[in-house]
Amino acid sequence: MSWFFLSVLHAFGMAVANILRKALMKNDKNDPVASAILFQFLGTAIVAVFSFSNGFVLPPIQEYPINFIIQAVFWSLATMFLFKAYKQIDASEITIIVTLESIVTIIAAVFFLKEVFNFVNIIGTIIVLVSVAYISFSSGKMAFNKGVFYAILYSIFAGIAVVNDTFMLNHSEVLSYLVIGWLTPGILLMAYKPSAIKKLVSLLSPKILTGHFIFTFIYVLGGFAFFYALAFGGQASQVNTITQTSVVLTVVLATIFLRERDHLFKKFICAVLVTIGVVLLR
Repeated sequence: MSWFFLSVLHAFGMAVANILRKALMKNDKNDPVASAILFQFLGTAIVAVFSFSNGFVLPPIQEYPINFIIQAVFWSLATMFLFKAYKQIDASEITIIVTLESIVTIIAAVFFLKEVFNFVNIIGTIIVLVSVAYISFSSGKMAFNKGVFYAILYSIFAGIAVVNDTFMLNHSEVLSYLVIGWLTPGILLMAYKPSAIKKLVSLLSPKILTGHFIFTFIYVLGGFAFFYALAFGGQASQVNTITQTSVVLTVVLATIFLRERDHLFKKFICAVLVTIGVVLLR
């Protein structure tokens, strides 16, 4: 299987997962925190199957305790805020707003991983910021609601978490690290909001659970496709460029399947712009 096909598969998988997550959050029974907990545990189970079949190796938790705490805390918060955002606003809007994660990742990488932030990156940052600001305007006035705020918070926490993951993946076996990476945020979310456990029970009906499982499975497979695209010879710049098409794909799929047709022209313009901007950030 070629790296190009895997890159396209990742982009399409992420777009489909975005649509499925929004469809799940439209159901009043689906509490965002309970859904986030279920997402983490289902993801843990799916990744564990692949990891243990390939030989699980316990990550170096004792050697890097601070990094594992950061991983657990930041991803738990990021996941919770993302599900809350999907409960509030359109999937197409969220997909555009959360491209801010790329900016946060680069800034954090400059400080903590000593990576370089060049002029092209600055242009990309400006394009993304302008696009996000533009999509936040509705009918000539600022529509800065809870959903937008949650999406921005997700971008901040996820951006920093990605940098931490980048460092830790240099010291851990990938699939084994992902098992811990999926498990610990779910545990923390349960500790943070025990009341969500009662709501979690309502999500275990066959119909609702099946929907969550399909969504999580597609999300996990999309993530695997990204890693294996790199492993099968794709350069990071090439793979990342292709995967950014998920922004446009999400807007298209949300229009077709979720009927998110408000300010459609604006969404498409912003989707194209943020795709260009994020490509420049790579």
